[in-house]
Amino acid sequence: MLSSIIIIIIIIIIIIIIIIIISAEGQQHTVRNKLKEDLQVMWHKVRLLQICEREKLQKLKTNSKLIKFQKEINGVIDEFLEEEEMDITDINNLIYTAATIITHTH
Repeated sequence: MLSSIIIIIIIIIIIIIIIIIISAEGQQHTVRNKLKEDLQVMWHKVRLLQICEREKLQKLKTNSKLIKFQKEINGVIDEFLEEEEMDITDINNLIYTAATIITHTH
């Protein structure tokens, strides 16, 4: 009797852990979609500017939070590069866009 209760409790704990993991993955996907949307909106704005009209960005101090955010942005940029064929100007604009988002976020 006691062993069956322990087994049921273990199964319930495993189910809760699985639900937590699935929920965290869903939230991460939502954050990535928001980041992708922000990058697209900002990229469109940057494309309309001449290079001399761009805001000068401040230098950021490197920390673990910044490095993690840069990796997320790089993942979104990889998706962009797979979706569209870009010339060097588009790539330059995309890099500046990513730097702008990183600077304004941190």
